[in-house]
Amino acid sequence: MKFSLLSVTGLSLLVFCSAATFNTSFAENATKRGRDVYTELTDRLLAAHNPRVPPNADNKDNPVGINATMYLESILNFDMKKQELCVLIWFSVTWTDESLSWNASLYPIDSIFLPPRLLWHPDLSILNSFVARDKFLKLKLLMQVFQDGKVQWLPGEVMPLECPVDIRYYPFDTQTCSVKLGPWSRNAIFLNGTSCRAVSIVRNHGDWEILNPTCKYVMPYEDQSFWTFEYSFQLRRKGIVYAVNVLLPLLLVSALNSVVFALPVQCGEKMSVSLTSFLALAVFMTLIQDSLPSTSDTVCYLSVYLAFQMLLSALAIIVSAAVVVACHHRKETRGAAGGDNAESKARQADARARAATDRAGAFTCGEHCLENSIATMPDTGKHVSEAHAENGVPASEESDVGWQRLGLLMDKVCFPVFIALNILSFVIFCISVAI
Repeated sequence: MKFSLLSVTGLSLLVFCSAATFNTSFAENATKRGRDVYTELTDRLLAAHNPRVPPNADNKDNPVGINATMYLESILNFDMKKQELCVLIWFSVTWTDESLSWNASLYPIDSIFLPPRLLWHPDLSILNSFVARDKFLKLKLLMQVFQDGKVQWLPGEVMPLECPVDIRYYPFDTQTCSVKLGPWSRNAIFLNGTSCRAVSIVRNHGDWEILNPTCKYVMPYEDQSFWTFEYSFQLRRKGIVYAVNVLLPLLLVSALNSVVFALPVQCGEKMSVSLTSFLALAVFMTLIQDSLPSTSDTVCYLSVYLAFQMLLSALAIIVSAAVVVACHHRKETRGAAGGDNAESKARQADARARAATDRAGAFTCGEHCLENSIATMPDTGKHVSEAHAENGVPASEESDVGWQRLGLLMDKVCFPVFIALNILSFVIFCISVAI
């Protein structure tokens, strides 16, 4: 009984080991056979294919049809001053080469991958790139070849693109950029753009939002010797950040142009507030101009609004200076000059009175002379009072009061006028940029 049990166990182990060995050798043979088929297919295709000759080269009436789909992966940077957009893009480029097709019954392989140096491929390049236009041709990315001869190429790269900027509606602007893909050396005789498509798979960007990706087939020359795929998309700026960081401080600084006229002359800060407002607007203008292109076909509405606010600030400085000089410094100057003239004329009158008295005492003596001398003293006081009257002190004070009233009137008129101009200019700016 023990012998039979051991025999069954040993037999089972033997069968299991034999099956495992058979499966392993079968898998190895299948893998080897698959590798042999793949190698045989690759050798056969490459032997019949010339990478220097395009398909249908002997048939100009049937050029190679190129299909290209652009995938916009992400926006890395948009330098508006240089008008340069840096994006991560890749393309799915397909064409058909009948010399690379095979029979599926003989070679049961769906597709194979080959390096680009072994296959013919169109010399496509980004025509509006800031870098070398043959950069795509230098990418060592494998190409996928299918049974029917269809070849798929997936080039992709971080690409700096030329993107003209329209600064009119900054910072609530929408820019239109494009990617121009086309053959660099071969003309439309051997290549023909069949279809194109643009797909946006952009990750969230802090400043820009991608809108309306489109593609069109363009013949830029009249003789139709070249063609390009022009992929266009819109970049809309997220203006809420700029509304908080730019417009709100600008409105507060612009309000100071009106607040200046609410300050009395005696506080001493009228000119300081005017100059501070003007300098703050100048700093805003400098910061905005640094972020915009130095040359452009259009004018930024925000720059026009800032220039108008600086003009109002300059007018506020001029009016404030006129009010301060006319009402404050004029009064002090006239008061000091008027006091000096009155005292001088009074001293002159006293001197004339003493001289008259001395002359009267020198020619007569006695009681009659004394009476004449005493009688002359009231005349001296009379002359003094007349001298004060001739000095015109009351008239000067009345003139100063008139200048003060004129200054207050100018403040009362300019305050609502400047408020109205500030509100009107801001409304016009908002309508212009269509906020």
